[in-house]
Amino acid sequence: MLKFVSCCEAAAPAGLGCFADADAPISPRAGPIGAPIPEREFVPTIGVCFHEAAHALHLHARGFRIARAQVGRRNFIERALGEGARMTSLEQIEAGLAGDIGAGYAISRIIYRMCDDEIDAAIARVATGKHGSCDQCLAGIFTRHLATFSDAPDDPAVLREIWRLAEANMIEMLTSGPAYLAIKSLGVELQNVKEMAGETAHQNLEPYIAFGSQPTTEN
Repeated sequence: MLKFVSCCEAAAPAGLGCFADADAPISPRAGPIGAPIPEREFVPTIGVCFHEAAHALHLHARGFRIARAQVGRRNFIERALGEGARMTSLEQIEAGLAGDIGAGYAISRIIYRMCDDEIDAAIARVATGKHGSCDQCLAGIFTRHLATFSDAPDDPAVLREIWRLAEANMIEMLTSGPAYLAIKSLGVELQNVKEMAGETAHQNLEPYIAFGSQPTTEN
């Protein structure tokens, strides 16, 4: 049996979370938990696959190794051991925002930007400790971390400025012609195979954007 575990309280209405074994331990920060359901095959949508492909492209372009990519019961890009520790806080925020921005552009050539109220809500959720580990929660964690180096770490304008910088970086990276083709290529392949080794993901992306060719220029 399986159960759906929401990332956090705010994630439940949006369906953000993952399926876990019915008897698996649950994080105290998790949101609502669905009723147990039988094991079943999960067929990922192309939007989900493009979302994960965009996460992978961000890591690839910035020069961070991927260990594994998976869609289906759980959707995630796993970084190679130690790669997360090498990332700056700004790159961690970028990682949180890359999926929605890249997928939105790959699906419909729309540039996705969160409104100020959505950003404020995500960051405020982190401040209360009632957050999980979905993309927006992780972006909020590292936004608040960077803000501690400012003179006004709790000023919403300061926090939004940090978030918007990462957002602008991802729009620039993920809406180029080569990025569009890279996300489409890896997304379609992920939908076909459901899971692949990190090196396979890198090989898929390399013809479009070279590994490490777009390092962060501002921290």
